[in-house]
Amino acid sequence: MPSKKFNISSSRFSENEVSIVDVLETKENEIVCVVNPNDCDNWEYHDRQNFELGDLSALAQSMKIDQVQPVVLSKQNKEIKSLNPSKYVVIAGNRRWEAAKSHNLALKAIIRDLTVKEAIKVQQAENMKDGLSDYSVGIHFHRLMTKKIMSVKDIQEMLGVSQAGVYRVMSFAKVPDEIWKSVGDMSKVTPATAETILTLSKKGKGYINEIINLSAKIRSGIGPVSLRNKVEESINGKSEEFEYSINTDAGVISYKKNKINLPPSLNLKNDDIKEIIEKIKEYT
Repeated sequence: MPSKKFNISSSRFSENEVSIVDVLETKENEIVCVVNPNDCDNWEYHDRQNFELGDLSALAQSMKIDQVQPVVLSKQNKEIKSLNPSKYVVIAGNRRWEAAKSHNLALKAIIRDLTVKEAIKVQQAENMKDGLSDYSVGIHFHRLMTKKIMSVKDIQEMLGVSQAGVYRVMSFAKVPDEIWKSVGDMSKVTPATAETILTLSKKGKGYINEIINLSAKIRSGIGPVSLRNKVEESINGKSEEFEYSINTDAGVISYKKNKINLPPSLNLKNDDIKEIIEKIKEYT
């Protein structure tokens, strides 16, 4: 069937109407169509957290004019399940689906019959266009690893990080819930800061309380060195000097008290220096 011009402002419906409002195009293994968003629900392994949904009203207004990018849905199957009973599962385009659902708009979609591995790749492609916080990445991949859907090596390859980098981003999932509940918006929290929060929280309730007292600074993106110093100074009356090992493409460097120690054998290029500067920023 040939493609047709899609104007979402003319595609409103009642909840009783059929799930596929209009078929725009059929291809091998997929259908491009307009669906009722109430017949869709989030994938059980969805990655975007609620604090990252942004202004759905503004997005809905834009979608009324033209929804340029369709969402990607999958049929329910033995590998792909939604959080709640639904006909279709939202794999990519969570914000567009939420905006359509909350503003009673029909939703342009591509429907496929995906495996879990295929769905993860679709998610990653979406996140390349519409960035995802480190917090959401950590929670998502920790869940996939816990369910034995992905291994540490799989995650290394997908994220392009070292094994230590995988475990660092996994720290988000191990921090006590009461801390993240207090922070609220984790979009500016780096994996290095999450790792430090986890380490400090293991020292006991007093440390957890001091971390919670610094929730506003964590929400604003405080680095791990400053955070650790503030917590230790509050509890012990003084800060401690810690040395951090930082993995870069050029090799492992150490950072302590605003000083960078480089191995004598390290042969740095301009791009290596830029990467080291960016890595250090995460720790300050």
